[in-house]
Amino acid sequence: MTTRQGGKGAFDKRPELARRVAAKRFFAKLVLFAERLAPKTLLPLSVAAVFLSLGWFGLFRQMPDLLRWAVVFIVVFTFLSALLPIARLRWPSKEEASRLLEERNGLPHQPVGVQEDEPAFDTPIARALWKEHQTRMAERIAALDAGLPRPDIARHDRMALRAIPALLLVAAFGFSYSNGAGSIADAFRSRPASGPLNPDIRLDAWVTPPSYTGRAPIFLTSQNADRADAVSVPQSSKLTIRMTGGAGQEEVTFEPDEAGELQKLAPEGAQEK
Repeated sequence: MTTRQGGKGAFDKRPELARRVAAKRFFAKLVLFAERLAPKTLLPLSVAAVFLSLGWFGLFRQMPDLLRWAVVFIVVFTFLSALLPIARLRWPSKEEASRLLEERNGLPHQPVGVQEDEPAFDTPIARALWKEHQTRMAERIAALDAGLPRPDIARHDRMALRAIPALLLVAAFGFSYSNGAGSIADAFRSRPASGPLNPDIRLDAWVTPPSYTGRAPIFLTSQNADRADAVSVPQSSKLTIRMTGGAGQEEVTFEPDEAGELQKLAPEGAQEK
């Protein structure tokens, strides 16, 4: 039988071992804290995934302002409420870290915790035997490993509902590159009086140099669109403009440097005719 007196056991004679065990305890505390934190992040991460998905799918810009603000309020309130359990988490104690080290390494007889115990009967023989026991236990904890966190998420989500917002977020992210995609900012912008927030039109333009030059096409609607200087192309190059979306009555015009006036581009079928 032992009582806790705050001694250091064999560590007072082996300070290097004491420092090593202290570092192992710190990493064990990190592992324990991560195991407690991971299950509590399921709900806030799921709410955040739903919010991002609504924005990327363009649903926020299609909602009336009253409905949009109601949805935003519900999402934000749910997210903040889901953070409360995380705020209540406590940092693991030294004893809990010691138990984790002993359990993960399969060490019986509490070789870590026994270093801070004292014999219940403080007699010369009892203290000599106890010191010998502490020394033997200290030799067994020279190479402890806390391992990686094992949060056991499945125990907290037996129906695997966490996969639904994850799949929804992946699908929304892929849709975010399409013409009809929206943005996160749509949740905080008023819907226009008429028509969608952004016209569902995509314009791609590129110049194809003559084949004898061996040059690749020059895209005008990618990174070149932000350049202030003019794009130089060889003579007899072919300008191609592709427009998708819209009502079908849109026109494309450009202003050549030589002409000085806008010229309307006709569709390819009209040009051939």
